[in-house]
Amino acid sequence: MSAVSSVTQLPESRPRRVPPLLARLVDDAALFPPRSATVADAIRDHLSARTSENAATMATFLCPASRLPELITELIR
Repeated sequence: MSAVSSVTQLPESRPRRVPPLLARLVDDAALFPPRSATVADAIRDHLSARTSENAATMATFLCPASRLPELITELIR
């Protein structure tokens, strides 16, 4: 007697390959207008994006010089 299962085998998940032209294409400028996010929100969102399926397109986190003290304080927390 053979075992019967209703479970469907899903293919193994593989990381999506990003073409070299698109790799690290998008800088994270959440602290600049029009978004002007809080530093805490911008950091949280950036770290989340770096582990998303589109992470390979994510490049540098940008911070205006005027907000560096705020960024440093938040990173120390």
